[in-house]
Amino acid sequence: MENNTFYIMGGEFQADDNPPDSDIICVQNGYVSITPLKLDMTDETFFQK
Repeated sequence: MENNTFYIMGGEFQADDNPPDSDIICVQNGYVSITPLKLDMTDETFFQK
């Protein structure tokens, strides 16, 4: 993986008052939480066709 940058977060979660479908609870149960880096997920190239 040359010239690729990636980040790994670590630490312990504080899951005091989180709803059961929150990211923290999901990660504690072995699921992956993915945060989009861009809020507008519209495929603009699709509309230009």
